[in-house]
Amino acid sequence: YKIIPAGEDGSRTFTWSSSIDVDGDTATTEYVSDIFPYASGLGVSVESGSYAFDTFSTTDGATFTSVDLPATTIEAEKAVSFGGDTYILAGNRIYSDELGSCALVSAANSPGSAETTLADIYVSSPLGGLFIASRDGTLFMHDGSSWLTPVELFAEEIEGISSDEVYTLSSAPIGADQVLLVGTDKGYLEFIISGSLDVLDFVDSEDVLLVKVPGVETTTTSGGDYDVVDLENSVVLDFDLVDSDLFVSTAGAGLWQTDTADADRRWSRE
Repeated sequence: YKIIPAGEDGSRTFTWSSSIDVDGDTATTEYVSDIFPYASGLGVSVESGSYAFDTFSTTDGATFTSVDLPATTIEAEKAVSFGGDTYILAGNRIYSDELGSCALVSAANSPGSAETTLADIYVSSPLGGLFIASRDGTLFMHDGSSWLTPVELFAEEIEGISSDEVYTLSSAPIGADQVLLVGTDKGYLEFIISGSLDVLDFVDSEDVLLVKVPGVETTTTSGGDYDVVDLENSVVLDFDLVDSDLFVSTAGAGLWQTDTADADRRWSRE
């Protein structure tokens, strides 16, 4: 099973009273391998054979349209809308429909065909950008005009970061700052973006990424006599912001919550 955000306008809310035949061919033995947000609707990956996949999208939950990725060995995992185009994370590559058909994004400073595992793709309207993170901590950014110089999130000059892998991206308003959230294998990081995306630097610019490792002293909670867990050292898989409450889901360490409006930013495990 999987939980898919309905979207702020509820456009991704469908009601089904029976099973849906995604590809319209009841004679096949295809099965759904993944579902994910796609534009204002849903995307569906269907395994059609050994290492073979088909991808479909729907805006009404009933009619499914084929998404023509370059090869059937590519499994679509996530899609986002940015600047009027759809960007698809599939087969460890980024594809775009900006030319009317799905093509590999290969522009300078984009992920291109680099031999790196891509962890997540995310769009933030408040931050004004498309963000893609590799598993090993490279952040690729598009500001609506062009791909910008990638930033290394785990750069040696940043003190206090012990993370080695990125799992998810999100953003949230925290205090007076709009913050890029990066879920990692050891808690999560907050990158406060000051200024425009095209001049981001860690050291030599007035427009910088300021990093925080939140709640280091307040992340331990006890859920029972023999149950003590630590958000700081947990694998963070997802974020969700409800009003001022930020929820963080982890792999094996439960669901955590903090009030972003609270200056103390204390965490509790739900």
